[in-house]
Formats: sequence, structure tokens, C-alpha cells
Amino acid sequence: FPVTIQPRLACIYLGKNYNKVREFSKEEHEEVKSLGRKFASMGKLRVIDSRYKPIPNATSTYEGVRAILENLLEKHKAKLAIDPNASPDYDVIIIDYLQKITDSIEEPGSPIWSVLKKMTDFLDRFYKEYPAPVVVFGQLKPESKDEQEDGLEYRIKHGKDILVAATTGLEIKRSP
Repeated sequence: FPVTIQPRLACIYLGKNYNKVREFSKEEHEEVKSLGRKFASMGKLRVIDSRYKPIPNATSTYEGVRAILENLLEKHKAKLAIDPNASPDYDVIIIDYLQKITDSIEEPGSPIWSVLKKMTDFLDRFYKEYPAPVVVFGQLKPESKDEQEDGLEYRIKHGKDILVAATTGLEIKRSP
């Protein structure tokens, strides 16, 4: 069962917990795969992963993600030059797991907080130029018994570095 966004979206759509994929029956696996293929074939979803050419590890380096988004912005500006009413190619940009963008090609050995700061500063400028929202997902630490450390800022891995540039930070909890 490939780890891609399509099966995850299929699980959400079908009300199944993707984290329990190993417990799915053969029929459930097939149902999720089939729906995932439908999502992919609709052409409404484009997944860019670390194999994005020509940049190695494009989705785990600041420069890689920046290049992907700058290319998208350049294409949109070229479309606008031809048609001022041109729609963006994407209705939303989703970056899953921001904390995985930990390296800098131009500044190897930079601390994670520095790379995340550059990334969030870039995203802060990008969303003002590209006419679609940028949604960033991140990993949360589990709730603790200490109420001082249960705030979202403390529970987001590298939270202070991320929330400084965020317009909104929220936690979505699964219903019991």
C-alpha cells in the first residue's frame, strides 16, 4: 500500500483511519486503492514529492520548496501577462509536515530553527503574491499533564519558529 496522499484522502473520504491501514481487510484495501486512483485520475490533485526534478530532496530543503513555489508563481505571472483574469493553476497549496523541511543547500549545517524561519518568512511573502491560500500541516506533540505546556505553541514541534509567521494556527481533533 503506497504511502501517498491519494490513499490518505480516500481514507478520510471513506471515514477510515489511515493509521490502522495494516488492519484493513483485503476488500477495504481495494476500496481505498480504487478511490485513491479515482482521485489521481481526476486531475484535481498534484502531489509534488522529493523526486521533483531537477532538485534532489526538493521537499526536505528550504531551497527545494522555495524553487517549487517560485516556479509556480512564475507560471502564474506569465499567464496573467497574457490574460489578466487568468485563474491560478491551484486553488490551494498544501504543505504537509512543515517540520520535515530541515536542511538548507546554500547553508549546510544550519540549525532547524533557522531553516524553518527562512521557510516561514518565504511562505509569508509567497501567499501575498499567489492568489490561493497556503495551508501548512505540522506535527503536534502529545498533550501533557502540565497545563503550561499544553498550549498549541508548545505542542507544535518547533512551534515558536512556525507560529511567528502564521496567520492562524489551529488544532483539528478527531471526534471520538
